[in-house]
Amino acid sequence: MLIKQIYDEYGLPIERIINKEYKRLGLKLPEAMVLLALFSIYERRRTFTINAISKRVEYNRQEIGELVSSLMEKGFLEMKFELNKDGKEREVFSLDKTFKKIEKLIISDYQSKKDDEAAAHIGKMIVILEEALGRVLSAFEMDLIRNWYLNDELSHETIELEVEKAIQKPRFSIKYIDRILMTSKIEDREVDPKTANILESIYKKI
Repeated sequence: MLIKQIYDEYGLPIERIINKEYKRLGLKLPEAMVLLALFSIYERRRTFTINAISKRVEYNRQEIGELVSSLMEKGFLEMKFELNKDGKEREVFSLDKTFKKIEKLIISDYQSKKDDEAAAHIGKMIVILEEALGRVLSAFEMDLIRNWYLNDELSHETIELEVEKAIQKPRFSIKYIDRILMTSKIEDREVDPKTANILESIYKKI
């Protein structure tokens, strides 16, 4: 999980994400408070105790127990028993499901924003190319343009540059532009753009 890896290795302030997005994650405020307490404990150890949570929230033991059960039912928390170094059994908890939910939410937001931006760029590009060609584009040509903007390996700037160069020529076609874009997109690429964009989106949100 990308989010968990960033949290473990670089100290991602995930608490800020939970504070901001707990309603969209399907949590009530008391559940979010207990989840935040669990993250505070998680940073130090994975052993689960009601006492450790009670030191961090203003709820009684019964309320905490109910909120913990609710977090488990909603798929934010898992608990299991494991043996420690002395061979004694202890109850530990995992927040992996929470990391997965947060990552899914961020990727969904990123994709939604990307789709909205792509729709605006597609509309403008269709107008530019129709004016340059002096005719209405075919359904096939429109599909090619849509694919450019829905391709994670192509930036809007790259598409604009290739289109600008193409329409300067006496004769050009959208299939020609498509061939150029599909060939050049693989070259000189060191960082996966989808990962880079998602990472940038994560840091903008916090």
